[in-house]
Amino acid sequence: MIGDSSWETRDKLSKVVKIEKLREADYNLSPSQFVDISEKFVHREIGDILADLAAARQAREWADKDLDEVLIRLNLGK
Repeated sequence: MIGDSSWETRDKLSKVVKIEKLREADYNLSPSQFVDISEKFVHREIGDILADLAAARQAREWADKDLDEVLIRLNLGK
């Protein structure tokens, strides 16, 4: 490494590299040469997603029902 020893590698931001690596890259200092900024996505099964949506829908319906009951008791409901 050349220069200040306080340089540090930061994930998805910067990477400290040795001069040999720079020579191998023909002194190309493009960040994409050395820093991986790609996101790693984990895809879920459609069945799992649909099950979660159904559970959320059911929870929302119960909450709506509870809210309606409270509003009726307060004479603010339908």
